[in-house]
Formats: sequence, C-alpha cells, structure tokens
Amino acid sequence: MFICPKCGKEYPNDFEGAFCPLDGSKLSKQTASQPEDESPHLVCPKCGREFPDGSYCRADGTRLIETSGSPNAVSDVEQPDKKESAGNPPALNGNSEQKSTEKPKGKKKGKKTLASRIAKVIGILFLSLIALFLLFACIGSSSSKKWPKEIHTPSIEEIEDKANSLKGPKATFSENPSYKDSYHVLLDNKEVGTIYLSAYDSEDVGLYVERSADDPESAFSQLAVAAIMSCDPSNKLEDAKELLKKVVDTKEEEKNGVKYTTTLTADRLILRIDIPENVKGASATASDSSESEHTHKWVDATCTEPKTCSECGATEGDPLGHDWKDASATEPKTCSRCGATEGYSTEEAYNKGKEYFANGDLKEAQLYFASAEDYRDSSDYISLIDRVLQFNGVYVDKQREQEYIVLNDGRITSYSHYHSAGYDSGVTLDHVPQEEDGRLVLIDKYEYQGTSSFIDTKYYLKEEDGNKSIETELGLEGGRDYVPSDKTLEEFEKNPNKTPQKVAPSIGMTADEVRNSTWGSPSKINATTTAKGTHEQWVYSTSRYIYLDNGIVTSIQD
Repeated sequence: MFICPKCGKEYPNDFEGAFCPLDGSKLSKQTASQPEDESPHLVCPKCGREFPDGSYCRADGTRLIETSGSPNAVSDVEQPDKKESAGNPPALNGNSEQKSTEKPKGKKKGKKTLASRIAKVIGILFLSLIALFLLFACIGSSSSKKWPKEIHTPSIEEIEDKANSLKGPKATFSENPSYKDSYHVLLDNKEVGTIYLSAYDSEDVGLYVERSADDPESAFSQLAVAAIMSCDPSNKLEDAKELLKKVVDTKEEEKNGVKYTTTLTADRLILRIDIPENVKGASATASDSSESEHTHKWVDATCTEPKTCSECGATEGDPLGHDWKDASATEPKTCSRCGATEGYSTEEAYNKGKEYFANGDLKEAQLYFASAEDYRDSSDYISLIDRVLQFNGVYVDKQREQEYIVLNDGRITSYSHYHSAGYDSGVTLDHVPQEEDGRLVLIDKYEYQGTSSFIDTKYYLKEEDGNKSIETELGLEGGRDYVPSDKTLEEFEKNPNKTPQKVAPSIGMTADEVRNSTWGSPSKINATTTAKGTHEQWVYSTSRYIYLDNGIVTSIQD
C-alpha cells in the first residue's frame, strides 16, 4: 500500500503514480512486516521517528502527529502533518471523522511551509543583490586609478594631467601633424616646445622644450618632471626634481632601469627617456601607498600664488591679488598685503618726467608727468608737450627746396640736399621746448666747432589761422623759415639712403634701444618694484606690450 504523508490518503500497490493526485505530495510505501497496533503513536512527520510523549521532535523540532499502527509503519516521510495507520489504513472512503480532524491540519502546515520557503528565497535573492553590489563597488574602486602604476610609456593625456597637477602655468598639447605621436606644448597658450612619444623606440628625442640654457626652473622643468613622474610613478615630485637636476649636470642618469639623457644646445635643452622592454611593466607600488596616503600640507595663498602644497606642489584656488594703496608724494602705489609696489611716488614720477623732458624725450616725460598730474606744475608740462606734439610733420625750407626738417615727438631731424634718391646728411637732435615771449620754442644747445662755446639753435613753432610753420634762428648762420611739405613721414622713413634704419624690438634690448626701434616710446609705463628689482610693462596704443626687467627686454607681446 502507498500513503500520502500530507493528507493521509491510501492507495493500492497497483496504483499508477508516485505522487498524491490530491495535493501532489510524494507517496510513501506502507510496510506490514510488524503486527498491527491500534494504540496511538507520536510520530515526526519529517524524520519518521516515534516518541512516547512530547509535542515536538527532539531531532529536528518538527511538531509530532498522532497515528495508530506499528511504530515503523511509515517510511520516507518528507512532508509535515502526515496521517499514518499501520493496522487498518483508511481507504479513499475511509473514516470520515479521522479525515475531518487531521486533514485541515495538513493543509495549514503546508501553507506555513510554502510561506517559509518563499521568505527564504526572497532573503537569498536580497543577500545576492547586496553581494553583487559590493563586488561591483570593489571593482569600481580598484579601477578608479586613472593611470597605470608601473613603469610604462605614458600617453600624452597622462603627461598633461601630471603637468597641470604641478605648480606652474597651465599646460595644453596640440597634435603636431609633421611627426607621428608628436605634440606641440603650450604653457598659458604660448608654444614652448614639442614632445615625442614614439621616441623611446627610435632615434628621435623623447621630450624636448626650447628654453634658456641657464634657467633650470623654466617651463622645461615643469614638463620634464611631469614626463619623469608619468613614466615611472615611483618617482615622487622631489625625486623627479632631483633626478632632472642630476641628468642636466651629468648628461646621463639611470633609475629603475630607465635611462635619462640630456643634450644641451645654444637655445634648447633636450631630455630623452628610454624604457627598455624588460623594464616596462615593472611594479611601481612604492608610489601607490605614498599617493593614497598623501595628505597635502597647504601653504596659504599669497597675492601672486594660489594655495600650494609644500610637498607635492599641487595648487588650489586662485592667488589673492594685490590690495593696492594709492601712491603718495613719498611712497609709490603699495600692496597692503605683501608690500609690493607699482610705479613711483608722485615726487619720483615728477622728477623722472623733468629728467626726460630736459633730454628732449617728450613722450617719455609725458608718461611720468601724467602719473603725477596733480603734483606741482606737472599739468603745465603736460600742456606744453601736447602743444609741441601737434606740430609733428615734415617741413621744407621756403628758400631751399631740398632742405627739410622733420619734427617727431620733440625730436627734430634736419636733412640737407634731400631728394628722391636720398640725402647728403641728416642730423637728429633732441630739443627742449619752452615758451619765450609767448611763443613756443624748441632749443638745441651744441658745442660750436669743438670749442667750449655753446650756441643755441632755436626753432619757433608758429600757428596762424590754422597754418603751422617753423622759424629757425641758427646762431651764426642766421635764420630760416620752414613751411609744411606735401611729403609724409613715411616717405622719409622709406628713403633707401637714410641712415640707419630702425629695427623691430627684440628680447635683450635696452630701454633706449626699444625707444629707437620701430615701436618707439610707449604710451604708458607700469612699473613694479620688488626685492629682485624693477619690472616694467610698456603699453603701446595698438595693445602691444613690452616687458623689461631691470631695464632689459624679457618678453614681447604683439
């Protein structure tokens, strides 16, 4: 016979099927090897063990059920709340009273077991989702390191990121179409050199930046240090700086199997980095811990520098900028925060203006008088200079048509026998303007024929009814009258025999050489004085600038 352990239904031996057609439970075979026993027994529906008393199985905690028959009448019990009978098991139409009391218990137990299993499945799924989330979080964390941490040939993006993490101008790279894996290097949008990435396996250089040969702290240093740290991440900032300094001194260094060489020419320093194949991929874990554990040691921002880490050189934020206090009679414009100065005190500016005025450099004098406009008689000087500048132009002798004078910003150039092919002589002298009996006059004093006697040459600037003219008083030679010519200043400038031609300003020129260049004198001068000397910015009307340090041109912006 077969019995359903859940609902207690019995089926004959020739029943076709292994599961109860009512509830789907697996049928158990009922044995009849022992004599019938009608006394009730307490049986565990899960493990099949029989107990004389108690309510729960001592082996697995399942609630015991009551049944009659032999103690071993039921085997292979898998479901709770089964109904067993060894001696006289009920047929399909068996004891109605027994079914009415036991059957509902089996159904209630089955529902509880199903709910318990569903809860377990949901719990397992929930824990699985948490495990997957933690797994992906770990993978994401491990992959958050942007660049490899071993010795390798870096990408241009690595070098750019590293260069911009260091203290210095903003670095950008643009592809060089002339060479493979070659990039132009720009600092603050100014091109300073080129980087070759394919050079490690070729005869080309690995990295070169045009720079001054005697300036190890220039743009080259920022880019070279970035390349060294990118190739071998075990090099921290100070390590890379020290290595660069050594290789510049010794021309060749090796570290961790990587070879560094430098070549110095007249106008550039070339750094080459060679990484042998057997060295590529070598561990650089030394930098992993240092980078992950590094804590910035910030130095507060200043007027000219952002907040900066004293160890790695990283920066944050912007410089504070100067907090200027207006210039006084005795003090130049001064920063109340750092003490830097700009320009001159009004007294110094006034004296500078008089000095240039006395030398006939009217444009330069005008700049200094303008910065001290309300001081003493600066405004009188400015007015006088403005009147002279209005006479700029070319004038021809009324009596001698080949005799010209050119008046340009207070400088008079006298041309003898000027014609289209050139002129016999041309002399330029500075003339100091002043008023004489209400007339505007330019005076030039020169030593007569090598003697100690000085003769004044005076040029009276006259304007009547809007017509300008110049009348000269040439001492021993008498006077001449000049009237405006139809020639222009450009014609005189382009004359092939004019000596000498002016040149464009260039780095290394002195202040006087710049004034005599094609740019001439600036429209404004901004000066900053620090412990290192005087830095000047010469401003021209066409938004061009020239920068001088201690009187020498260091930079030109056109």
